[in-house]
Amino acid sequence: MGCLCSTRQVSLDEDLRSGDVWHKKDFATELADAHLLCLSLNGGVLGSLQCREMRRWDAGSGEIDPGLLGSIMGAGSKKREGQHFLEMYGNHKRAGDSNIVSAIPADNIQSQGRPSIMSIPSSRVDLGAAAFAASKPSGVVTCTSDAVRSPTATQGEMSKNAPVLSLPSLNALFAHKVKTMGDSVFLCVPKKDSSFPASSFEYDQYTFSQTDSLVKKICAKYARILPPRRHEDAQKVVALFADSGFDYALNALAICRLGHTVAYLSTNNSVPALAHLVKATKAQCLLYGTDQTSKILDLKAFLLEQGQTSTQMMQWTTVAEAVETSPAEDQTGREAFPASQLSYAEESPEVAFIVHSSGSTGFPKPILITHRASVANLASAFGRDGFITVPLFHNFGHASFWRAVYAGKKLFMHDGRLTADVLVDAIGASTASQFYAVPFVLKLLSESERGLEALRRFELVTFAGSACPSEIGDMLVQQHNVPLVALYGSTEVGQLMTSFRDFATDKEWEFLRPTAAFKPFLHLENVGSDESGPFEVVVDSKWRALTKSNRPDGSYATSDLFVRHPTLPDAFKFVGRSDDTLVHYNGEKTNPVPMELAIRSSPYVAECLVFGAGRAQTGVLVVPSSLAVEKAQAESSAASEASLDRQLGRLVWKAVEAANREAPSHSRVVPELVKLLPADTKFSSADKGSLIRAKVVKAFEQEIAQAYADYEAGTAAGLESVQIQQVDDEPSAISVVAQVVSEVSGRPISPPPASAEFFNVDLIQLGIDSLQANRIRNLLQQRVQLPSRLPPNLVFEHPTVRKLAKFLLSSARGEEQSASSVDRNASENQAMHTTMQQLERLLMVRDATIVQAAAAACAVPRKHTIVLTGSTGSLGAHILQQLATMDDIKTVVCLNRAKSNDDAQKRTEESLQVRGLSSTAQIVAEKGVRIVCLASDLNKPQLGLDNDAWGYLLKDTSCVIHNGWPVNFNMSVESFSSSLFGTVALMNLLSQTVGTQSPRFIFSSSVSASARRLGNVVEETISQDAKDAQEMGYARSKWMVERLCGVAQQLVGGGFDAVVARIGQMVGDRRSGIWNQTEAVPLMLKSAQTVGCLPNLPEQVSWLPVNDAGFIMARLVQPAKLHGVVHIVNPSLTPFAKVLELLRAPHNLGDSFEVVDTLEWLRRLAESDKDPEKNPTIKLLSFFHSKYDPSLQAQTLTEEYARRKQAKKHQVSHLQSVFQQLGLEQQLRDRLVEVDDQLLTNIVAAWRRDGFLL
Repeated sequence: MGCLCSTRQVSLDEDLRSGDVWHKKDFATELADAHLLCLSLNGGVLGSLQCREMRRWDAGSGEIDPGLLGSIMGAGSKKREGQHFLEMYGNHKRAGDSNIVSAIPADNIQSQGRPSIMSIPSSRVDLGAAAFAASKPSGVVTCTSDAVRSPTATQGEMSKNAPVLSLPSLNALFAHKVKTMGDSVFLCVPKKDSSFPASSFEYDQYTFSQTDSLVKKICAKYARILPPRRHEDAQKVVALFADSGFDYALNALAICRLGHTVAYLSTNNSVPALAHLVKATKAQCLLYGTDQTSKILDLKAFLLEQGQTSTQMMQWTTVAEAVETSPAEDQTGREAFPASQLSYAEESPEVAFIVHSSGSTGFPKPILITHRASVANLASAFGRDGFITVPLFHNFGHASFWRAVYAGKKLFMHDGRLTADVLVDAIGASTASQFYAVPFVLKLLSESERGLEALRRFELVTFAGSACPSEIGDMLVQQHNVPLVALYGSTEVGQLMTSFRDFATDKEWEFLRPTAAFKPFLHLENVGSDESGPFEVVVDSKWRALTKSNRPDGSYATSDLFVRHPTLPDAFKFVGRSDDTLVHYNGEKTNPVPMELAIRSSPYVAECLVFGAGRAQTGVLVVPSSLAVEKAQAESSAASEASLDRQLGRLVWKAVEAANREAPSHSRVVPELVKLLPADTKFSSADKGSLIRAKVVKAFEQEIAQAYADYEAGTAAGLESVQIQQVDDEPSAISVVAQVVSEVSGRPISPPPASAEFFNVDLIQLGIDSLQANRIRNLLQQRVQLPSRLPPNLVFEHPTVRKLAKFLLSSARGEEQSASSVDRNASENQAMHTTMQQLERLLMVRDATIVQAAAAACAVPRKHTIVLTGSTGSLGAHILQQLATMDDIKTVVCLNRAKSNDDAQKRTEESLQVRGLSSTAQIVAEKGVRIVCLASDLNKPQLGLDNDAWGYLLKDTSCVIHNGWPVNFNMSVESFSSSLFGTVALMNLLSQTVGTQSPRFIFSSSVSASARRLGNVVEETISQDAKDAQEMGYARSKWMVERLCGVAQQLVGGGFDAVVARIGQMVGDRRSGIWNQTEAVPLMLKSAQTVGCLPNLPEQVSWLPVNDAGFIMARLVQPAKLHGVVHIVNPSLTPFAKVLELLRAPHNLGDSFEVVDTLEWLRRLAESDKDPEKNPTIKLLSFFHSKYDPSLQAQTLTEEYARRKQAKKHQVSHLQSVFQQLGLEQQLRDRLVEVDDQLLTNIVAAWRRDGFLL
């Protein structure tokens, strides 16, 4: 490693004392004749101190404190940087690390492992640090540390890497190269008259000295209008706005040499974005190329309108113009070229250049990079002649340019058209061995044999800026042996990781490995739900290339997410950004990046964007490639636009299908939501080629909204032509419905007689979810000629092929649907009666032998083993947490629907984590309660468990808390049949257990199961009338289980107890405030911000925090005998007006919303933004109308129904009696209280943390 050398060296070889002071007797006196001090660690100069600073040292004590060290290093935070150096020195020394080296005269080397202070004689200080380092006397040894080597690189590969330099600024670096490698070729630029093919393509070549001469001439040209910086001058910002190329590179070097900051402005910026950047960077001058004159005129007019006239704008100086410049002469007659008066050491902490973000969430943001940080980021150069296609105003291009300077290698600059043929010819005429590109260029070259051959000729093909589609990268690496290397970093932190590796044995091009220099400063924060991640990369505050922090500790969180390689250590694959994630209205999340990469890898796709935030279903915008258009035109059977679109759709759909195969089920795109755009459509993108997602979504919001409107209305045509089918009898209706259900579910239709079973199976039990149900309805609407719209809830109300066919036939004939509704209610009542009889017949009696075996096993009192379902839900997580605090609980067995026991464990952990509760490991460590998570299917023999697990439950189970239940208010009672039969299976487990003499079954019911009881009070008794339940399958299914509990209490016997826990409205956790944001009440409260008002509901609310409900549920395990019904309901009612008053407190929402009557709120909601991503309350507009609009309620209100819907009070005397017996009556009273400010404040704070509220 190169380092400053000196004629004198002092080794700091005494131990550190207290970690923050160096002791060296007469230290300052010994170095009194030094004019420049440099501090070195790991072979790199950390900074320098000019001789005038020596007066600040205390010669008597000879002590150096951290603040002074910070000054030496030119650090912004002097004490922190100095402290860091001292800590590093101490750690290395205590560890005996031999990698702390310095380049010093060979005969002076005493030992390694020590940092050095080196003095430079005054006769040489005028050279500056870099120039002096370049003029090393003979006998100087450069020591190379293993610390900078790639952990997987071979020695032969690493020998090509650039030697590590220790220079204080970019100007010092360039001066060093001019002095040491002046005659070496640096820049290779296509001749202006070059033509193609490659046989006639030539480059003009410029050495470092020639480039330097041209830069000097440009400096001379600018000297009058941009005078070089003097010591007393403030630093100027000079913006550069032009097409990238040779002129651009030399203008940037000239501005830098004059001592000014270069602000790189992308030519892709809009005029408002440019105006913002000019103001944000405080640019005093803007230099532009003639190619940008039109936009500059618009920019001047825009700034003038805003009263901004302080920025001087002028055309830049081209190389051709500079060549003709006659420089002035100094007093000796030598040519004098202007340059900054600041020394290289003085300019080290100054801002060298400004780049900007892509502006994905608004205007681009300037990012300031110092000279010191810039040089620190260049040591990762691979040391090869390079070919660059990336514009220099993008940081990847800018960094690649300076890495070529650093390594002293040629750089072939391609500034021509980005087409495959042009690139191939330009590459062929070069001698470059490293290719710098963005993934778009890789895709371009991979689509032709000539392009592939061009890529194969390179020793390294490096890309950055955005992710490369896996299919393209795999093809290049595995099929064509292209040495593909991903580079990862950012403007704010420099280059951090690469996928450089042994190309012969390691094909994992997507997996990035931290550079050895960066590895100690890498922090990986798990943002996933288990140990598999993903992980966010966080850069430590002590990383030298860090230019920005976004955390209080000075570190920088990148928002970039990675997953680990399953076997390779320290290898990570980029999977997206945390701010890319699409959150659907049901809470599911989609990472669009892998899907887009898969779709974009198709040669038939030029560009795409997956959308769906705030919606139930993802969709995709697709721009077909020119190849797709050509192929579609050739294959179209007709010249019509519709025929062409169908062919394009067929080609594109193959790419979407490939993405769907790798995506989770909730993220998959259906054909009806693939939106084809014209082939000449351009998406907003950053200079590095990555999409600016927010801008694309905004630009195409009408197309996206229309796609959803067509899909939800059933008029979306999809990608294939639709043939209207006639339905005139039951067989034809069954045929159409079966075909659609098979297409959506992916299940083939078996030939008769097996098909009859398919026609009668419950589609919800078959696995049809709400998204698929919606698609079935839409496809039927498209394919069958119908006189009216099909109802939104079609599939859930008619959940078999045969029932759907019957309804469809009725609709096709135009028959009155109200009659069908009456028939459906009658049919559902009959089905409930039949199912109840089946359930009762399946109940097992607890026989005498089991009772005797239980008595023997429990002769000595033992702790409880509890079986819990629904631990993945909010209440279940809190029940689990509460059970763990109870002294009489030994084990909790969580039965989850999962693929494996590991998956069951993962789902429980995710549930606890989301709700801010202790993990199972913490529960075991702190409470001693054992938590077992098992994958289970209640409808399979032995609950889907293996013999060992089933045997354990039969031996130890004392209580089942059945808390798991499908929460889907659209499903009919019939679709809950699997849940109902699963309930019997759990009861039968208890009838066979010998783990207790009094097995207890506790069912989490709902007040909806008795909400329609006649009278003003709902008693804690089991209902006998199905009309007592609300008119939805969810409530009626719970009513059926309540009835079953009553029957089982009488039938099972042997000490069996069945407890029905009717639970009321649960709200956020009293401690953390976490409350599911997709529920009706949270969505209503959200309208305070999206609609600007809330309804003054004339009602009282009974809100019970979910952690209090969990506390109560867990305690129902404890009484010696307990059966019947308990109401877990808060009897302390709170007027909704008080809730509004608490919300309007300054620390909550303040007076940011109006309070209006309910009908006015409904009117304003109906007129508000229809985009559910921005206004999620709009999704429940019809629900709120049906609940609060008197005119709609009157249409269905019979006299009996009106009486059943009256507000009721829930009796809680049984619950209070239970807690009195347990001695917990005060704890119960403390929980059953009115809504207070603390609860609502915690809820609002939780929603703000999650971004649900602003």
